Amino acid sequence: RLMNLRKRQIELLKEQRAAIIQRAVTRGLNPHAPMKDSGIPWLGEIPAHWEIVRMKMLAESLIAGPFGSSITKNMYVSSGYRVYGQEQVIPDDFSIGDYFITPEKFEELERYSVNPGDVLISCVGSFGKIAVVPRNIHPGIINPRLLRLRPRKNQIIPEYLGAALRSNVGFAQMEQAGRGGTMDIINIGLLGQLRIPLPPKNEQETILKYIAIQNLRLETLLSAYSRQLALLAEYRAVLLRPRIRAR
Repeated sequence: RLMNLRKRQIELLKEQRAAIIQRAVTRGLNPHAPMKDSGIPWLGEIPAHWEIVRMKMLAESLIAGPFGSSITKNMYVSSGYRVYGQEQVIPDDFSIGDYFITPEKFEELERYSVNPGDVLISCVGSFGKIAVVPRNIHPGIINPRLLRLRPRKNQIIPEYLGAALRSNVGFAQMEQAGRGGTMDIINIGLLGQLRIPLPPKNEQETILKYIAIQNLRLETLLSAYSRQLALLAEYRAVLLRPRIRAR
């Protein structure tokens, strides 16, 4: 019973985290702010001083990874320029991965390179996964399963765009746009048409700080519950062990 309770509490905390981000990027933090109709039925009202902006207007550049024939696994080497893909984007961890290309190949494919603040989007299979390229990134390029959006930083903070795209605002649109065939897929044209509620930059910064504080609070609880769940599982295994031997 306690294990089931902890599992349910973990699920609820994850739902709460998603709800906090969703509300912050669609309603802002001021509950008394004047509101206006967004013109989007599924979104409803947004703060009156916000805009609804299509992704293509927020992008300095938007590019898909190189065609498969441009980069294949037999081109990989043991060191050099890194090749980034879903392996890094799905867990949002850019420290992992061991696919590299030579300086000569990088020069050939430099238009697919990544910079800090780029927003990378998984476009095939596990589509809609988002990661913002961190500072001190190992130089490299994206692979064919990613899209790279380079935000106009005078309009939107990259981390704010990442938060908006990870929310239902972004994911629901990507899911709807990507339907078709046997595999979910989203391309540059579809991504460029997504609509984002956009507050002023100073408000984006405030919202990001609020989300970071809430994430820290929830992550602390999630870690505690996960540790308890692991200990309960170990304890249960110890209790069951003699019974298994008795048979």
